Amino acid sequence: MSTFFLPEFVDREGDPLRGLTAANFRGEFRGHPVQILSANLDTRPRRIVILLDASRSMTMDKQRWNAAKVAAQDVLRVASPGSSVALIVFASKVVNSVTFAQGRLGVAQALSALAQGVEVAPKGQRQTALYDALSAGIDLLDPAHSGDVIYAVTDGHENAS
Repeated sequence: MSTFFLPEFVDREGDPLRGLTAANFRGEFRGHPVQILSANLDTRPRRIVILLDASRSMTMDKQRWNAAKVAAQDVLRVASPGSSVALIVFASKVVNSVTFAQGRLGVAQALSALAQGVEVAPKGQRQTALYDALSAGIDLLDPAHSGDVIYAVTDGHENAS
């Protein structure tokens, strides 16, 4: 028997759906149905680390870079009010980090600065250190709790860790 933590299910207004039971879910493993025994709403606060890839492959395409910034802002916007949010912007290394202690306001200010066109990484420092950024995100979540999330906005290239 395994326990899986599922995302919070919300309605169109972003409010949690209440009253869901195991009967509302279906599951399968390797193409075979599995029985869902229970479903419970976990209302504990979440910790979310947003990793934002500011490498050359992301920032040289303005449409891609704008979409990445919007995706990061959307995470902050839709995160439940009780959630703690941190931000790591990275290229060849971590170029900006906003910790949980700096709060959602710190993350919002950093994302706002990026939206206004602030230079992210100096030339020559625009490779992608995705694994290093993931490691930094894990460090922010130490000790780990159920429901912790790392949300990576990246093209997935890795050439600098």
